Amino acid sequence: PEPEAAGGEVSSRAADTAVQRTLVDIWRRTLGRFDIGIDDNFFQLGGDSILSIQVVSRARQAGLRLTVREMFQHQTIAELAVVAKPAVAAVDGEQGEVRGAFEPTTIQRWFFAQDFAQAQHWNQAILLAVREGCDRSMLERAWRGVV
Repeated sequence: PEPEAAGGEVSSRAADTAVQRTLVDIWRRTLGRFDIGIDDNFFQLGGDSILSIQVVSRARQAGLRLTVREMFQHQTIAELAVVAKPAVAAVDGEQGEVRGAFEPTTIQRWFFAQDFAQAQHWNQAILLAVREGCDRSMLERAWRGVV
């Protein structure tokens, strides 16, 4: 079926706080709409799960920490502004040289136990078998998509 038109009732209540104003700006850029009030429902305005990930990312860039789960639990800016936390700034520091012994991972142990003649040329291959009745063109399109 054709998707329903994005809409829903538009709130006239404007943002009161800096956090609300930031979220309104993020929603406007993400949804491509300017008629957003703090009581509007994100999903009724045309938001979806992918767009909610974009909102979370843009909020983090703006200094707010939200989760996608919170976007689903608190679907208005008024509700989200209450749960939004200041984002923790990333530490940009030099770690320096790491010294000391370490245990190899499971795959490293397996790899070095093989004693390959030219380990730098090692690769992994897999052969797939297709059941009868497979639509070759569909399979080719799928593989092109993967690649």
